[in-house]
Amino acid sequence: MAYRRSSIRRIQYYHQNYCSLCITGCFGCRWKRYKQSKMPNSKCDRTWFVLLLLLTIFVGMSLYFWLVVYNDFDSVNWYIFEIVLSWFNWYAVIFGITAAIFIYFILLTIFALCHVTFQYQLFMHYLHRVLLVLFAAVALAAISVISHIAVYEWTLFTLSIHITGPFIQIGAVCLMTLLSWLMAGQWLRIRTKGLKIFWSVAFIVWMLFLYLSPLLVSSPCVCQSSHLPAKPQIIGHRGNAAFAPENTLASFESAVQHGAVALESDVRVSSDGVAFMLHDDKLLRTTNVQKIFPDRVNELAVRFNISDLLKLDAGSFFLQKDPYGTVGSLTNEQIVDYKKQEIPTLLRYLKYANRTKKSVMFDIKSGYKDELHPFYGLHANITAETIKKSGIPLEKVLWLEDSGDVGALQLTGVKKVIEGRKGVRYILNSNAKYVNSKYSDLTLDDIRELRRNNITVIMYVIDSVWLYSLYWCSGVSMVITNRVTTLSDMNAPLWRMSPTTYLIIWIIVDSISLIAIVLIFIAQRFKLLPVLRSPVGGGGRGGRRAALPRRVIPLRDRRNDRQIKQKLVI
Repeated sequence: MAYRRSSIRRIQYYHQNYCSLCITGCFGCRWKRYKQSKMPNSKCDRTWFVLLLLLTIFVGMSLYFWLVVYNDFDSVNWYIFEIVLSWFNWYAVIFGITAAIFIYFILLTIFALCHVTFQYQLFMHYLHRVLLVLFAAVALAAISVISHIAVYEWTLFTLSIHITGPFIQIGAVCLMTLLSWLMAGQWLRIRTKGLKIFWSVAFIVWMLFLYLSPLLVSSPCVCQSSHLPAKPQIIGHRGNAAFAPENTLASFESAVQHGAVALESDVRVSSDGVAFMLHDDKLLRTTNVQKIFPDRVNELAVRFNISDLLKLDAGSFFLQKDPYGTVGSLTNEQIVDYKKQEIPTLLRYLKYANRTKKSVMFDIKSGYKDELHPFYGLHANITAETIKKSGIPLEKVLWLEDSGDVGALQLTGVKKVIEGRKGVRYILNSNAKYVNSKYSDLTLDDIRELRRNNITVIMYVIDSVWLYSLYWCSGVSMVITNRVTTLSDMNAPLWRMSPTTYLIIWIIVDSISLIAIVLIFIAQRFKLLPVLRSPVGGGGRGGRRAALPRRVIPLRDRRNDRQIKQKLVI
């Protein structure tokens, strides 16, 4: 028996490469050594590989889109709140899901490129194929929904290219340089002359586009420090809403303490004719109306009288929901103070602004949803009377043109502000000195033209540091923001550099990339020289396997071959 055991020898010995097993196992569920096929890729395999690359690029752009939309993440949450009537950080959920999908796609792409490197068959498991299409559909649906709700979000996407474009170009050139090793190997294995010329031209054109793309995008922040415009002044949007409960006295005080030159808010009129500060049509999101008046939760705020409105807690929601993720930075004194906040009246708001010598701007909510309101159509008149009663100098009031005729309201001393959506021609013809515009209404060229005509441009709502930096470099005079604390602490625009510095970086990166790609193609040619010289070379191990005609093996024979290989391994 011992002699028999000693006489048994392995017919074939497999050296286990656990790295390659992991790659083929994760990508195609081929966890056995004998399953690592190096047969030529089928049309189906190549199609799914190309689809994987395209969808990875698409999901990457989706992730970039949501990074840019962070400027409006509060608006995204508000839109969803209007539908589900429950406040939650929905933006974080959407962004987290998109990031997870992108990581999944990146891992699949890495596994696929490893298959190309080791000359394994690009077989993607059917589960991956289903998830590929499903996740891409989810990403597309999320973007489609937000684009339908707020089409102006795409303006943020295009604006971001003006400031991130130089860095995206550098990253793209570096990525293509790294991938050129794989591309060179595959290109050298191509035997068809026409196909080889086609891919050569496509690669050269694409690299030339990347090398010269900075000529197509102008970045205002690539400028000399001496040509940098003055830092835009800051207007607190509903106060300092990212660090205090919006539209409360504590929020206005926080904005003033951190350097805001003006305060912006929303005005409504109660059922007994008193102007108060509130953004939403209803009280559910920002107050404890569900606790104090449970039977009036869905009632419009303007149907409450002022005494009922003053009974509500307008600060605790900020501590409970933490809409901007800033509650952790608050002191104990601030937390106690925020719990005592109530809905302020317009008169109290104006008196505070007058005491601190700050300008004011407000959006008058006309009550168009409640024509039965006792003071329907008189919101502008009540606001004007409150302004005159408060004693604030009229030159400290920024009055939006659409809020009412200043002559009829006897407010001839206020600063008239025109909405940017009416266009540059209208603004210039109206002889206005102030323009209030959403970032989607005026282009960077429009801003420069208005600046040349000595018109003060106010942009809203600017919460992201990169967007504030872009408008700083473009010469915007003022911005309206929820993040007064963050933007007031900035000493210089983000990613600003001199044209000379950028030119040097651009030339160095492109030159190194060009030299590296040429050397990579030369190195790959020498490496594959024995394969290329063989009469049947051009792919697979030793160049022979890929050139052989692919033989269709019946399923039963394939199972028998697999069993034989398993016995050989044992």
